[in-house]
Amino acid sequence: MTFTPEQLEILKEAETHFTQAKNGYVRYASRDLHNLVANTYYEATGQKIPANWSCGICVLNLYKKVGYFYFKDKEELEKNQASNEPEPLPLEDTESNPPEKPVANKNKKKDGSRQTK
Repeated sequence: MTFTPEQLEILKEAETHFTQAKNGYVRYASRDLHNLVANTYYEATGQKIPANWSCGICVLNLYKKVGYFYFKDKEELEKNQASNEPEPLPLEDTESNPPEKPVANKNKKKDGSRQTK
């Protein structure tokens, strides 16, 4: 995984822009969001992304690149969470009779021999 669960939560704010970037465009993303995405990616990987936010291709590439890792890591995290969940217990059958409790043999002595009346 590239991103931690906390970083994925931060990047969730840009999820619609990541989806747009897959389709070849990005609309209405603020410079603050660009910086948030670029800084989170830098924290996770140590790689800087060119920060020319006036360049449409640069912005598109930012969201394509980070979005690729975002969706991949999000899917992996969901798989891990699903596999860690315990299976539900089966419901008890309420119509069946409960098992009978064993009855102690009152005719036995402590030494194991039988008592006669």
